Amino acid sequence: MVAAAALALTGCSSGGSGSAEESRLVVAQTADTRSLFANSSTSQLEINISEQVNEKLIEFSADGTKFEPRLATSWEQVDPLTLRIKLRTGVTFTNGEAFNAESAKFSLETMLKANAYKSFTNAIASIQVVDESTVDVKTASPSDLVLASLAMGSFQYPKKHFETVGEKEFAAAPIGTGPYKFKAWTKGVKITFDRNPEYWNGKVGFDVLEFRIIPDPAAQVAALQSGEVDIVVDVPRGSVKQVEGSDSLKLATRPSNRIYYATFNTIKPGPLQNPKVRQALRYAVDTNALLQGPLDGHGFPLKGQITSDAYFGHDETRQAVTYDPAKAKQLLAEAGYPNGFEFHLQYSSTNIKEVGQALATQFEAIGLTVKQDLLEPGTFLQRLVAKELEGMFYAGSLPPPDSHFMYQQFESTFRYAYYTNPKIDGLIKQELGSADRAERATIFKAMLDEFEQNPAFIPLFQGRDTYGLNAKIEGFTPRASQFLDVRALTKS
Repeated sequence: MVAAAALALTGCSSGGSGSAEESRLVVAQTADTRSLFANSSTSQLEINISEQVNEKLIEFSADGTKFEPRLATSWEQVDPLTLRIKLRTGVTFTNGEAFNAESAKFSLETMLKANAYKSFTNAIASIQVVDESTVDVKTASPSDLVLASLAMGSFQYPKKHFETVGEKEFAAAPIGTGPYKFKAWTKGVKITFDRNPEYWNGKVGFDVLEFRIIPDPAAQVAALQSGEVDIVVDVPRGSVKQVEGSDSLKLATRPSNRIYYATFNTIKPGPLQNPKVRQALRYAVDTNALLQGPLDGHGFPLKGQITSDAYFGHDETRQAVTYDPAKAKQLLAEAGYPNGFEFHLQYSSTNIKEVGQALATQFEAIGLTVKQDLLEPGTFLQRLVAKELEGMFYAGSLPPPDSHFMYQQFESTFRYAYYTNPKIDGLIKQELGSADRAERATIFKAMLDEFEQNPAFIPLFQGRDTYGLNAKIEGFTPRASQFLDVRALTKS
């Protein structure tokens, strides 16, 4: 759920490394990856590294609303339970193994077994080989979610090599079909890839791709200005005008599919188990003040739900809860808390801490006492999954752009659900078992109606992705998924 994103790129022999003739694309990011095994993580920061080697069968389109072929060439729903996928022929992994239906079946089954992807692949029942270049993805019931699941995690691996070396060794030196081949990993410093000269989709623009670890965002911008790196993803808000005003740099932005919201812990006894208290807290939040204050305009308001219009199931007719602190105080009094109460507001240091501070101020304005807990990313994630976060927590999510993947976390059986409601459980089960888009859209509206009466979350804002680039980099397209597709990039 929580997932921090950071990316970047470069070209030519920047940073002083490599030969004078060697073209180099350098990507700055705030943190090192934990593993180079693609299915070990759903963090886009880590996927942006591993997917340069291990490609997927299909990928989300740039706007996030459609699907693009990668190692699959086409797909067809041949019956209600079967998606048939045609595979690209003549492709080999960089160790010489053939990419074919057997390797695709192995790789998809690897995805299904991966703990990080279980919540994204629960609609898929099995994988069957049809012929050398065709596989069937089978579901237990009709489903509208299979393509999104594949676009999320269908990374492809060389079957014989993976089985020989095992996951741990593969994660240290991956082999794939992608535009780049793994070269070296200096932990905490950089990860380097060489161009794959046999890449099936033609020659890419740089000999070397380097992801350089620069934890301080301001230091990333300084490295961009000096020419040490070519792309900084997630330019700090205070540096945007600086990048825009430089002749040697350029800025690329787009609305993100990352959605920020606050989640209530309703499974722990206390005031937040009362739906009227949670309704009160929704009236206490002024999202416009968040957008114009700590976000400095770098975000977009949500319409009473935790999806944007890029998500299937988004309800365009719904309106946001109107900021009304007097109404909030009235509801608190009706719930039996006229003098307020104390609760925790927790968030990760990868999120915008000023937003957390502003939220705390808004809650204090209606008479509540807020204990803010700013947690390290690893600690936050560990506590999230262990259901150890208290009170309310604020974070951002970047799932596939289908409302199911946002709202499934509020099903009582979800692995880190902080909310339980039999009505929501029933609605999620109903839409999960339907392939009818009109029916699913109606079910999502019913969910939102229930969430208004029995809140699980407070919608905050949609993110805005901001990339800083060397002005000579060409071909860059910011993608709603935050995937860093370097294949078309060149440097003039």
